[in-house]
Amino acid sequence: MRELEFKCVVGAGFELRPERLTVPGGTLVSRQTRRIHDEYLDTEDLRLARWGVTVRWRNGDGWTVKLPRTTTVSSVLDRDEVHFEGERAMLPDEVVGVVVPFSRHQPLVDIAQIDTSRTAWSWRRADGSLAGELVDDHVVGTTRRGEVSFREIEFELGAGTDPAVLSAIVESLGVDRHAAAVPKLVRLLGDEAARPSDVVSLEVPGDPTAADVIHAAITASVRQLLLQIPAARLGVDSVGVHQARVATRRLRSDLRTFAPLLDKDWARELRRELGWLASELGAVRDGDVLEEHLAAAISANPEIGADGGAEVLGCLARQRQQSRQSLLFHLADGRAVTLFDHLVDAAANPRIRKRAYKQPVNALLPPLVLKLWVAVRAGVEQLASPPLEVELHEVRILAKRARYGAEAVSPATGKDARKFAMAAASVQDRLGELHDSVVAAQWLEHAATTDLSPTGAFAAGRLAQQLRGQAATDSPNWRASYDQMQHRTRWLSNDIGSAR
Repeated sequence: MRELEFKCVVGAGFELRPERLTVPGGTLVSRQTRRIHDEYLDTEDLRLARWGVTVRWRNGDGWTVKLPRTTTVSSVLDRDEVHFEGERAMLPDEVVGVVVPFSRHQPLVDIAQIDTSRTAWSWRRADGSLAGELVDDHVVGTTRRGEVSFREIEFELGAGTDPAVLSAIVESLGVDRHAAAVPKLVRLLGDEAARPSDVVSLEVPGDPTAADVIHAAITASVRQLLLQIPAARLGVDSVGVHQARVATRRLRSDLRTFAPLLDKDWARELRRELGWLASELGAVRDGDVLEEHLAAAISANPEIGADGGAEVLGCLARQRQQSRQSLLFHLADGRAVTLFDHLVDAAANPRIRKRAYKQPVNALLPPLVLKLWVAVRAGVEQLASPPLEVELHEVRILAKRARYGAEAVSPATGKDARKFAMAAASVQDRLGELHDSVVAAQWLEHAATTDLSPTGAFAAGRLAQQLRGQAATDSPNWRASYDQMQHRTRWLSNDIGSAR
């Protein structure tokens, strides 16, 4: 569940006037008071808190993990809140698994207790759903540093309430709208918990070396991957797996692109382990994409009948469940935890060769992307007439590598690299649509002969026919994007300027 809230510490004499608040679509309906006892776990060095992650046990509510999200709303905490059943005496394995990308080999230990006297007001819509909640918390917290107390005002949006209304609500409350929204635990623990996480995004400086560019690219992908692994594990939607897979593929691609400027053995071993993770994520993601294609095709072909369509989707659902169980098993394995440790080390200490610190950026980076472009061009020139799907899929892979390479170097090489990357992304997307249709048709044809009843096989055959027709229609559509990509290659010569 997404949690979007404003928090602010106020003085003991602050006067709170809930009746002044206007929550669109909601009516103030209730006021409640209660006492809350929370116990928090983290590693000894507060790794979770520094990532914006909390693990909490609350009397009567069980275990809760809060995970950070990226938000465009200033001064707001935007997190995913996940609940787990369990008693305080036994930390559930599921909780440990969700936070293991951040804790890694370090055990979770008791770090704080918080007792809160809470008064809450809620606004409800006509259908009874929550539009928003205002709470006035008097907090007493105990840590290894001693006891801390403060008063905190919090307004949390209900699901479906526009985040833009928060500004007006905060103004009506009469509190500092620019106050940093900090979790209670971080406020309680102080500076130690507010330190940066062990993977911090890096800004490429104004006059970068190739090493600066490489380091920033590696760090960005590692951070994205670790942040998305919990969502991939939870499986609430397909976004987490997709984003984790993208981050894994991008990092593997960057390690390949920058290989001449990296320690050979280090980069090869890291790519190998990432390949293993990408394979596990890929099996789940491929099933998600296939389900989207089949559901759309079934909707567009009502003549196949509800029973046939349901049987096809049921067959796929069983395969997807098997892939998901495999992913969960491997994410809980020591191999995955060791990989997370290696990724954190790679972000902090990438094995970059000395010449990447010394030689001019324009002498080192564009030639690396030029090599990727040459591979794309060769792949296109060698296509059969008409092109085979396997050949087009290979061009798609090559275009994706060129895109990632151009995006990685663009902070140093400028807007021409970004335009080239955009054209490469268009080639990748158009060929991806074609590939997805072909893969879906192949899956249907195989299922029709091995796993389905005559009714299901008929439905699968009709769907496969429709998808292959769609693939034939889509087949030439990538050429215009390829032409644009070719048009954007002038920056790949060694004598390009450094204007950005």
